[in-house]
Amino acid sequence: MNTTLGTGFDKAIMTTLIATADASGTNTQAKSFITRDVQKTVLANGLTVLTKEVHDKAVVATMVWYRVGSRNEELGQTGKSHFLEHMLFKGTDRYKKGEVDLITHLNGGSNNAFTWLDFTAYYFNFASDRWDVALDIEADRMVNCTFEPEEFEAEPVRPARLPLRHALRGRRGRAQVVRA
Repeated sequence: MNTTLGTGFDKAIMTTLIATADASGTNTQAKSFITRDVQKTVLANGLTVLTKEVHDKAVVATMVWYRVGSRNEELGQTGKSHFLEHMLFKGTDRYKKGEVDLITHLNGGSNNAFTWLDFTAYYFNFASDRWDVALDIEADRMVNCTFEPEEFEAEPVRPARLPLRHALRGRRGRAQVVRA
């Protein structure tokens, strides 16, 4: 299956069009190429999967969207969502720091993430025969980030008022923020 949601500017347009359709209350899906023929599947664990096949493209874009962004942060504690976005690139038990980018590069792809007011999203672009690489990485990252204390301390995108005395302690990839 070839799944593509676009790259760069296309993503911004897609987000804007979907937000506009939701905000206006009108059904623009039938008119928009971006949302036309999108299949929605809700898995038993509650994960919603959206797919769109575009057979004239030899690329696949995979995106994982989390419904958390800066609107979920407390006043005076801004930057936590963006900080966690960066931490999810720092490694898991399976993929050590830098390996996700290396695997992506070796497979001829690209990856990145972005945080906004009400979401944080991670994406990969690969040749269409390599879609499973992206899903494998995201499935692992979704539940097995290590949140190593030294990475926590070294991260330059530290939330505005998150004191250095905070530490992240994890057990088997499960992290918990603990005040020192």
